[in-house]
Amino acid sequence: MRFFRLLALLLVGASLLGVTGCDSHSDNPATPGTAGVSTNPAGGGPATPPPVGARMVDISVALPSGVNLDLSQASVLSQLAQFAVENGQSQAVLRQDGRSLAILFDANGKPVLIGFIREGQRELSVTSTAEAALFYGLGTVYLPEEIKQKFFDQIRGLPFFTQFVAQTQTLFASDPNFLTSQAFQDLLQATVQSVVANGDLIDIQPRLVFSGDERSGLSLEEQPGDKAILVNTLRRRAYAFIYKVSSKDLNDQETVLIADIAGQNAPAGQEVIVGPTTDISSTIGVLQNQVSGKGLEYARKESDPISLGLAANENEAMYKVRVIGPSAFAAVLTDQEEERLRRLEYETLGLDVALPILVNMVGEDSFLKSFKNEGGDAFVDAFTNLVSSLPAVNDALTQGDLSKARDEFFDALRTGALSNAFQPFYDQLIGFIGDNVDLGEDEANRLKAGSESFFKALDAVDLLLGFADIGRVLAAPTQAAMLEEWNVTSTRNKVTLVPAESTAIQGEEKTLTAVIQDSNLAAGESYEFHWSTSGQFGVLRDSLGHEGTSFTSSSDEVRYFSSNALMIPEGAEETVTVEVFIRQGMNSTRLNQAEGSLKVLPLGFKITPSGLTIDGGSSLALRAVRSDGSDPTSSSAFDYRFAWETDGHFGL
Repeated sequence: MRFFRLLALLLVGASLLGVTGCDSHSDNPATPGTAGVSTNPAGGGPATPPPVGARMVDISVALPSGVNLDLSQASVLSQLAQFAVENGQSQAVLRQDGRSLAILFDANGKPVLIGFIREGQRELSVTSTAEAALFYGLGTVYLPEEIKQKFFDQIRGLPFFTQFVAQTQTLFASDPNFLTSQAFQDLLQATVQSVVANGDLIDIQPRLVFSGDERSGLSLEEQPGDKAILVNTLRRRAYAFIYKVSSKDLNDQETVLIADIAGQNAPAGQEVIVGPTTDISSTIGVLQNQVSGKGLEYARKESDPISLGLAANENEAMYKVRVIGPSAFAAVLTDQEEERLRRLEYETLGLDVALPILVNMVGEDSFLKSFKNEGGDAFVDAFTNLVSSLPAVNDALTQGDLSKARDEFFDALRTGALSNAFQPFYDQLIGFIGDNVDLGEDEANRLKAGSESFFKALDAVDLLLGFADIGRVLAAPTQAAMLEEWNVTSTRNKVTLVPAESTAIQGEEKTLTAVIQDSNLAAGESYEFHWSTSGQFGVLRDSLGHEGTSFTSSSDEVRYFSSNALMIPEGAEETVTVEVFIRQGMNSTRLNQAEGSLKVLPLGFKITPSGLTIDGGSSLALRAVRSDGSDPTSSSAFDYRFAWETDGHFGL
C-alpha cells in the first residue's frame, strides 16, 4: 500500500530569478533558403547544395551601431561552404534540431564574427560571438549535450554575459578584427576566470572518492555467484586487468602464482573495459557552474562481469583487480598495462577533447548528441597514427596534462607540422561522421575535399580553444590515480551478504540477501538461515512472517526496518549477520556465515545545494533529497508532494 505525504520545505536564503538580457540586435529567424541555390561567395564558385537531412537557411549579419565595415566582399563559412553577404543577409547550412558554427570573414579573409546558428538564432553579431567564445572558453564544448543545450538556452540571460557583450562591443568599435586581438583574449580570459571563481562559492567538487570501496570514481561490486563488476562514475576511460595471484588446494596448501605483478611483468588472466560514464544523473548549482563542468553528477557505468571462480581442485583463490586510467600520477605497470594506458590516453585526447572541436569546424556535430563511445576504434587508430609522432603531445599525455596535449595537437595542425599525415586522418574523420549522420556520398566527398576550409575555420577560433582548463572540465586525469588495485578472495561454499555495506532510512525497509556460492544440495537437503542484528535501532523481517532481532528462516532474504518512533542519533550503525546451515531431517551442517553493516539515518530531507552565494539576476536550480542524498520520488512506500516557500526579500 502506498501512502501520500505532504512535505512543506522552507527555503532559507534567496534564489534570484534570471532575467533574459538582449542587445540591440535581436534574433530574427529567417525563412529557409532554396536548397542548392545561393549567391556566389566573394572569390568563390556556386554554393554547394546542403547535405542530406540539412537545409540552407537565411541568416543576418548585424554590426553594432557606429561600426562601418564593408560587407560587400565579406563571406560566411558554414559547414565548409562559403556564402556571400548582401545587404546584411547571408546563408548557412543547418540540420534539423542541430547547430552549425558560422564564421564571417572580411575581404582580407580575417574572421570578424562567429556564432552558432540554430533554431531561433539566425544571426551573426557581437552577441553570437560572445556566446561562442564562452562556449569554447568555459569548456562547455567538451561537456555532454544536455549541458551544451542548457548553455545555449540560458547563457544570454546571465548578468555577466550582458557585461561581456558590452565590453566586446566596445572592442569591435575600435577594431573590426578584435576577434584575433590580444585585447579580446585578455577580456575572454578574465571573464572565464571570473565565472569559474564565482562558481567556487558553491561547495561543488568533482565526484571523486578516495576512501572505502570507491576510489578514483571506481568501485568493485560483488554479484551473485562468482562474479563481480566494476562501476565507473567519472568521465574517464579505464581498463581492468585481473590476475590470479595465489590459490589453496582442497587440503588448504597454498601456491603463490604471482608474487609481484609489475616486477614479474605478469600477463593478465582477464581484461575488462571500464567505459566512461556519459549520462548525467543530476545537476546542482548555478548555470555558470554547470557549463564550466562543475555541479554535474554522472550516472554509473558498469563493466561486463568479471569471473572470480575456483578450479575444481581449489578451495580458495586470491585475485588482484588492477584498473588503470589516464592520470597525472605515475604508477608502476606491466608492459601490457602500459600499452593499454597509451591507448586510453589517445582515446581520451581523440574522442573527448579533439573530436568535439573537429566536428565543430566541419559543422557536423549533430551525431555527438547520441554518440556513446561506440564505433570509434577506426577514428582512434587514425588519430593515434596522426599524433604518435608528436613528442610534445605524447609527453603531455604521459603527464596527464590534457590541456597541454590539446594545445600542442592543434598547434601542430595549424602550423602544418602534420600536413603529410593529415588528409588520411581527415578522410577518416569524415567517414566517422558519416557513419553516425546520413551525409550521403556527394556530401561526404565535398567535406573530404574541404580541408582548406577546415583549416580556415580552425584558424578563426584557434585563439579561443586554449582558455578551457581540461583538468577542470574533465577532472579525472588530474585527480584520479593511474592505478587502483583491489584484492578479492574467492572461497568454496562462500556466503556473502549483499549489500555488505549500505544505508537504511528510518521508516523504510532495506533488503538484504544471503548469496551462497559453490554449494549444491543433495536430495532431502535444504538451506536454513539464522538471521540476527544488533537491534539497537531496528528489527529484521522476512516474507514468511518472522520479525525480530534474530530468527531462523528458510528465506535467503530479509528486510531491515527502523521505526519512526525511535530517536536515531548521528552516526547510528547496525550490524546484520546471517549464518547458513544445510539441514537434512533433524541434522544440520554449518556452511558459513556473513556479516554486513547498515548506516541508519533518521527520516528527513534537505535542500541541495545550500550555503551558497549567487549574483543578482541569476537563477539557481534547487532540489530536495532525502537524508542520504537519494531521490525521494524513488520511494516504494510513499508518494511525496513538495511545497516550496521563501521569504521573498531578494527573489522568487
